[in-house]
Amino acid sequence: MAYIAKIGGIIFRHVATPLRLNGRPLFCVERNRDDLIEISVELSDAQGRPIAAIVKNELKINDPAEYVGFSTPTRITLVGTKDRRIWCDIQLTKTPEYEFSFSCITYTDTGDPLVLHPNRLKLLSVNDGTPPNLSALTLTTSVQGNGTALVVRKHNGVRQPGTSGGFNMLEKCYLLDIVIENFETGVHVLTK
Repeated sequence: MAYIAKIGGIIFRHVATPLRLNGRPLFCVERNRDDLIEISVELSDAQGRPIAAIVKNELKINDPAEYVGFSTPTRITLVGTKDRRIWCDIQLTKTPEYEFSFSCITYTDTGDPLVLHPNRLKLLSVNDGTPPNLSALTLTTSVQGNGTALVVRKHNGVRQPGTSGGFNMLEKCYLLDIVIENFETGVHVLTK
Protein backbone atom coordinates (compact mmCIF):
# COMPACT_ATOMS: atom_id res chain seq x y z
CA MET A 1 0.00 0.00 0.00
CA ALA A 2 1.45 3.34 -1.02
CA TYR A 3 1.47 6.25 1.41
CA ILE A 4 3.77 8.94 2.76
CA ALA A 5 3.96 9.34 6.55
CA LYS A 6 5.93 11.13 9.23
CA ILE A 7 6.60 8.47 11.86
CA GLY A 8 8.76 9.40 14.81
CA GLY A 9 10.05 12.40 12.92
CA ILE A 10 11.19 10.26 9.97
CA ILE A 11 9.53 10.62 6.57
CA PHE A 12 8.61 7.23 5.10
CA ARG A 13 7.64 7.27 1.42
CA HIS A 14 6.12 4.10 -0.03
CA VAL A 15 7.63 1.82 2.64
CA ALA A 16 5.44 -1.24 3.19
CA THR A 17 6.50 -1.69 6.84
CA PRO A 18 8.14 1.42 8.33
CA LEU A 19 9.17 -0.25 11.62
CA ARG A 20 9.67 -3.89 12.54
CA LEU A 21 10.46 -5.30 15.97
CA ASN A 22 11.99 -8.81 15.97
CA GLY A 23 10.45 -9.62 12.61
CA ARG A 24 6.95 -8.28 13.31
CA PRO A 25 5.53 -4.92 12.23
CA LEU A 26 5.39 -2.47 15.16
CA PHE A 27 2.06 -1.18 13.80
CA CYS A 28 -0.18 -1.73 10.78
CA VAL A 29 -1.42 0.85 8.29
CA GLU A 30 -4.37 0.09 6.02
CA ARG A 31 -6.79 1.98 3.84
CA ASN A 32 -10.51 1.50 4.31
CA ARG A 33 -13.12 1.43 1.52
CA ASP A 34 -13.22 5.24 1.54
CA ASP A 35 -9.42 5.33 0.95
CA LEU A 36 -8.81 6.72 4.46
CA ILE A 37 -5.82 5.66 6.57
CA GLU A 38 -6.47 3.27 9.48
CA ILE A 39 -3.75 2.50 12.02
CA SER A 40 -3.51 -0.40 14.46
CA VAL A 41 -0.89 -0.59 17.23
CA GLU A 42 -0.42 -2.09 20.68
CA LEU A 43 1.38 0.00 23.31
CA SER A 44 3.22 -1.41 26.34
CA ASP A 45 4.92 0.01 29.42
CA ALA A 46 8.53 -0.70 30.49
CA GLN A 47 7.43 -3.88 32.26
CA GLY A 48 5.83 -5.20 29.07
CA ARG A 49 2.28 -4.71 30.29
CA PRO A 50 -0.17 -3.62 27.59
CA ILE A 51 -1.46 -0.11 28.31
CA ALA A 52 -3.63 0.48 25.25
CA ALA A 53 -4.36 -0.61 21.71
CA ILE A 54 -5.52 1.27 18.69
CA VAL A 55 -7.42 -0.93 16.27
CA LYS A 56 -8.31 0.71 12.95
CA ASN A 57 -8.19 4.16 14.62
CA GLU A 58 -10.32 3.07 17.60
CA LEU A 59 -8.55 3.62 20.92
CA LYS A 60 -8.96 0.92 23.60
CA ILE A 61 -7.42 1.77 26.99
CA ASN A 62 -6.63 -1.05 29.40
CA ASP A 63 -6.63 1.02 32.63
CA PRO A 64 -8.70 4.24 32.47
CA ALA A 65 -7.34 5.27 35.88
CA GLU A 66 -3.80 5.38 34.44
CA TYR A 67 -4.46 6.65 30.90
CA VAL A 68 -6.95 8.87 29.15
CA GLY A 69 -7.64 9.06 25.44
CA PHE A 70 -8.88 11.76 23.11
CA SER A 71 -10.23 10.85 19.69
CA THR A 72 -11.60 12.80 16.77
CA PRO A 73 -11.87 11.68 13.13
CA THR A 74 -8.46 13.29 12.47
CA ARG A 75 -6.55 12.76 15.74
CA ILE A 76 -6.04 10.04 18.35
CA THR A 77 -4.07 10.80 21.52
CA LEU A 78 -3.25 8.72 24.62
CA VAL A 79 -2.05 10.56 27.76
CA GLY A 80 -0.88 9.25 31.14
CA THR A 81 -3.17 10.56 33.89
CA LYS A 82 -0.38 10.87 36.48
CA ASP A 83 2.67 11.93 34.49
CA ARG A 84 0.72 13.79 31.72
CA ARG A 85 3.08 12.15 29.21
CA ILE A 86 1.75 11.79 25.68
CA TRP A 87 2.14 8.07 24.99
CA CYS A 88 0.69 8.14 21.50
CA ASP A 89 -0.42 10.80 19.03
CA ILE A 90 -1.76 10.05 15.56
CA GLN A 91 -2.71 12.92 13.28
CA LEU A 92 -4.69 11.87 10.22
CA THR A 93 -4.63 15.27 8.53
CA LYS A 94 -2.85 15.47 5.18
CA THR A 95 -0.10 18.04 4.76
CA PRO A 96 1.87 18.90 1.60
CA GLU A 97 4.64 16.54 2.86
CA TYR A 98 2.74 13.50 4.22
CA GLU A 99 -0.69 11.89 4.68
CA PHE A 100 -0.45 11.26 8.43
CA SER A 101 1.91 11.53 11.38
CA PHE A 102 2.41 8.97 14.13
CA SER A 103 4.38 9.37 17.34
CA CYS A 104 4.41 7.16 20.42
CA ILE A 105 6.39 5.72 23.30
CA THR A 106 6.31 1.98 23.70
CA TYR A 107 8.66 -0.74 24.92
CA THR A 108 10.07 -3.96 23.53
CA ASP A 109 9.48 -7.30 25.18
CA THR A 110 12.93 -6.86 26.80
CA GLY A 111 11.93 -3.50 28.34
CA ASP A 112 13.86 -1.32 25.90
CA PRO A 113 12.21 1.96 24.88
CA LEU A 114 11.10 2.82 21.37
CA VAL A 115 10.53 6.58 21.24
CA LEU A 116 8.85 7.77 18.09
CA HIS A 117 9.04 11.48 18.97
CA PRO A 118 7.36 13.90 16.53
CA ASN A 119 10.81 15.24 15.52
CA ARG A 120 13.13 12.23 15.95
CA LEU A 121 13.33 8.48 16.36
CA LYS A 122 15.16 7.00 19.37
CA LEU A 123 15.43 3.24 19.54
CA LEU A 124 16.59 1.31 22.62
CA SER A 125 17.41 4.49 24.58
CA VAL A 126 15.86 7.72 25.81
CA ASN A 127 17.25 11.18 26.55
CA ASP A 128 20.87 10.20 27.20
CA GLY A 129 22.39 13.35 25.71
CA THR A 130 24.11 11.62 22.79
CA PRO A 131 24.02 13.19 19.32
CA PRO A 132 22.16 11.50 16.45
CA ASN A 133 23.72 8.44 14.85
CA LEU A 134 22.31 9.55 11.50
CA SER A 135 20.91 12.89 10.42
CA ALA A 136 20.01 14.75 7.21
CA LEU A 137 20.04 11.61 5.08
CA THR A 138 17.77 10.07 2.44
CA LEU A 139 17.84 6.29 2.00
CA THR A 140 16.18 5.15 -1.22
CA THR A 141 15.94 2.20 -3.56
CA SER A 142 13.98 1.38 -6.69
CA VAL A 143 10.19 1.70 -6.60
CA GLN A 144 8.64 -1.22 -4.68
CA GLY A 145 12.12 -2.30 -3.68
CA ASN A 146 12.89 -5.18 -1.37
CA GLY A 147 15.11 -5.17 1.67
CA THR A 148 15.51 -3.11 4.80
CA ALA A 149 16.94 0.40 4.97
CA LEU A 150 18.38 0.13 8.53
CA VAL A 151 18.81 -2.67 11.08
CA VAL A 152 19.33 -1.81 14.75
CA ARG A 153 20.51 -4.83 16.71
CA LYS A 154 20.79 -4.84 20.49
CA HIS A 155 23.98 -6.68 21.26
CA ASN A 156 24.81 -5.63 24.85
CA GLY A 157 28.45 -5.12 23.95
CA VAL A 158 28.99 -8.63 22.54
CA ARG A 159 29.65 -8.83 18.81
CA GLN A 160 28.16 -11.72 16.93
CA PRO A 161 30.65 -13.92 14.99
CA GLY A 162 30.81 -13.02 11.32
CA THR A 163 29.18 -9.61 11.68
CA SER A 164 30.66 -6.21 11.12
CA GLY A 165 30.14 -2.87 12.78
CA GLY A 166 27.88 -0.13 11.49
CA PHE A 167 24.17 0.18 11.83
CA ASN A 168 23.72 -3.57 12.10
CA MET A 169 25.50 -3.50 15.47
CA LEU A 170 24.18 -0.41 17.24
CA GLU A 171 23.09 -0.96 20.81
CA LYS A 172 20.85 2.09 20.47
CA CYS A 173 19.97 4.41 17.63
CA TYR A 174 19.00 8.07 17.33
CA LEU A 175 17.75 9.23 13.90
CA LEU A 176 17.07 12.85 13.01
CA ASP A 177 15.87 14.40 9.73
CA ILE A 178 15.85 11.11 7.79
CA VAL A 179 13.83 10.12 4.73
CA ILE A 180 13.38 6.43 3.85
CA GLU A 181 11.68 5.57 0.57
CA ASN A 182 10.64 2.53 -1.48
CA PHE A 183 12.05 -0.17 0.85
CA GLU A 184 10.02 -3.17 2.02
CA THR A 185 11.05 -2.35 5.63
CA GLY A 186 12.30 1.00 6.88
CA VAL A 187 13.91 0.22 10.25
CA HIS A 188 14.14 -3.26 11.79
CA VAL A 189 14.90 -3.41 15.54
CA LEU A 190 16.25 -6.73 16.84
CA THR A 191 16.42 -7.30 20.60
CA LYS A 192 16.76 -11.10 20.58
